[in-house]
Amino acid sequence: MSFRCVELPARMRRQRGVALITVMLVFVIATLIATQMLRTSYMALKRTGNLVASTQARYYALGAEELGRQLLVEDLKSSPGGQRTDTLRESWASGNLSFEDPENEATIEVRISDLAGRFNVNSLVDPSGRQQPVQIARFQRLLRLVDIRSEEHTSELQSHSDLVCRL
Repeated sequence: MSFRCVELPARMRRQRGVALITVMLVFVIATLIATQMLRTSYMALKRTGNLVASTQARYYALGAEELGRQLLVEDLKSSPGGQRTDTLRESWASGNLSFEDPENEATIEVRISDLAGRFNVNSLVDPSGRQQPVQIARFQRLLRLVDIRSEEHTSELQSHSDLVCRL
């Protein structure tokens, strides 16, 4: 048995070339669509993961805040004779307040700072931006007590009063 090669007419050869190009074009378009679908689902998965993580962090922060609040309420209740004086030797000031979430491999540390002994620089001006002479005098007195030349710093603060928060 012998086979012989039959030559196709030129018109059919051109059609096979067009069919091949059409198939390749369809394949490229399908690949692009599949790639875009995978990319979109990957980004949606990442966004969902970030949302879960930020929600979890928010609840951890709320839990830490509630722990601190409960410690301060207990401190107030246990003060001898209704004394309302706080010291840095009390349990809330120890700095060793933490709890662990082994399921999520997280440790939350709670630090409570007593801000009563700090000077609020924002009080040097009122919300409209006017300087408060009483607060400026207090600030100058504080600077003198800690041996800092108050003239330089208060004039600098007065000249930059626009940087002070106006809430």
